[in-house]
Amino acid sequence: MKFAVIGLGSFGSNIAKTLYEKNNEV
Repeated sequence: MKFAVIGLGSFGSNIAKTLYEKNNEV
């Protein structure tokens, strides 16, 4: 379970980072 949570957290932070960078571009 812990590994799944860590994986989701990493995946979520990647999406947040991508959205943040896209917002900065525009």
